[in-house]
Amino acid sequence: MAKSKKLKLPISKLTRRDAVAHRLCETGDELGALADAAKAAADRAGAAIDDVLAFIDESNKRIAAMETSAAKASASK
Repeated sequence: MAKSKKLKLPISKLTRRDAVAHRLCETGDELGALADAAKAAADRAGAAIDDVLAFIDESNKRIAAMETSAAKASASK
């Protein structure tokens, strides 16, 4: 009651403003949690991509070694 008198607002309007402010705060918290989850997912995806690229690089090296070995074997015949 004192706050509504101080702000010269009816209690109903003050209550409505407080409810809106509370919802905005909750929304901000939810958006923050969503942003954290999105960052974590992006970090995991980036790590998975790095792992796949490393695997592909190693595979390419093995293929190159097999091709070199096959070329040497073919040349010696």
